Amino acid sequence: MDVHVVMASDEGFLVPTVVALQSMMSASHKENTYLVHVISPWGYSFAEEPLVRSLVGRWPNLCVDQLNVPREVQRVFEEASAASCLTASTYYRLLVDQLLPDVHTCVYLDGDVLVYDDVAALYQQDLRGCSIGAVRDPICGLKGSFAQMHQRKLGFAYEGRYFCAGVMKLDLDRIRESGIFAELVRPHACDLPFFDQDELNRAFRDDVQLLPLRFDVFARELAEGQLRSRGCYDEEELAAVEAGDICVLHYAGQANKPWDCVWQRDSTAWWDVARDILPPDVLASVEERSLSTWRSLAPAALLQACVASESVVIYGQTPAGRACADLLDAYGVTPRCFMDRNSRVQGTSYRGITCCDPDEVTLDDGQTVVVLAAQKAYKELAKVLAERGFPAERTYRYLHRDAPYYTSLPQGLRAEELAMVRVALRMLPDARGAAWEALSDEQLWARLAEGFVPLLQGGGAHA
Repeated sequence: MDVHVVMASDEGFLVPTVVALQSMMSASHKENTYLVHVISPWGYSFAEEPLVRSLVGRWPNLCVDQLNVPREVQRVFEEASAASCLTASTYYRLLVDQLLPDVHTCVYLDGDVLVYDDVAALYQQDLRGCSIGAVRDPICGLKGSFAQMHQRKLGFAYEGRYFCAGVMKLDLDRIRESGIFAELVRPHACDLPFFDQDELNRAFRDDVQLLPLRFDVFARELAEGQLRSRGCYDEEELAAVEAGDICVLHYAGQANKPWDCVWQRDSTAWWDVARDILPPDVLASVEERSLSTWRSLAPAALLQACVASESVVIYGQTPAGRACADLLDAYGVTPRCFMDRNSRVQGTSYRGITCCDPDEVTLDDGQTVVVLAAQKAYKELAKVLAERGFPAERTYRYLHRDAPYYTSLPQGLRAEELAMVRVALRMLPDARGAAWEALSDEQLWARLAEGFVPLLQGGGAHA
């Protein structure tokens, strides 16, 4: 059987896409032929990349061909990207029906996935006359002000039918006939939070066949045990996934992708596949870039900047933002304010620190340091600050070193983490720092079980 799979990739997403394809082929059946169509920017030859050629050479039943975005459409996508937090390649899936005029059915996969079962199982799903087959997005279980705003902008309630557009089966004949994808490619204003995914949900709300959870399992939701608490999946599909029956694992909904986060345990599976397919020099480069990011988030760098500044603002009045305030308090720093777009927290205070609308906070005094406390949306917040002209060198990211962080930290990085923690402890403005020096690494690690901030609040090394 021929299995048509469509992906989108630019040069920056080459490695994740190759890793995803390696995982897909490792789970494939040799009697099937996997025809992978990769949509790439105008002028970029994905199929000619050495990594891709090497991958194809491994698998006799894999074919990879190149589909380039027309130049004029590329400009439309770049403009859409500039107005959002998404890359232009995110929008490429909207071209699949036009770029594959002779293909009737395909599977679409984002590049941030691992495939554990033959993707042919997804390809053979019965759409029951619908144009799209997809899995409910965990957002279906959200409550509160964001969910209310999102549903208001969508123009309909989730009602368990909002789907993730990162893994889909597509009936291309029906989609071509409807003309909906072609309509979405045209330049138009979009004020929806999740952009093209929201547009697809709005357009195909009554034309989607919801598929079992196993075909699109969010990695972070699974790792943090949140799938059940979302309340949008039935017992049978939850039990199957919890028993390991997963076809596609999706690193969606998280700013920290596995190739950026070698320090996170839920990244381990991705790195196992990467080590299987990437040449040593490429692997070393990806690993070093990830570790460099982690080292830049050592507590001491943030603390030094905040202690030296006369004005500190925390962007994000969230649990992590409040923990950041607790951390700074231990070092004698009282932030000027929180700022947050969430109207429900504006006007509230924590430790006497008021939360303000970002538009009302003055940042152009040449001294203020802004700490990005959001753990997922920090890239978007950094982009907002850059658009306001705020200098990157006075923007710091707070990595919340809570209990899950320490639980998930790989064994090989623990010694370096302890060294980072000891440097920060020595910076304490009282005698506590010296007391911690007497603890062995094993004792200090045990004290970090609840997180770095609770350690500081525990009253000393012998508490």
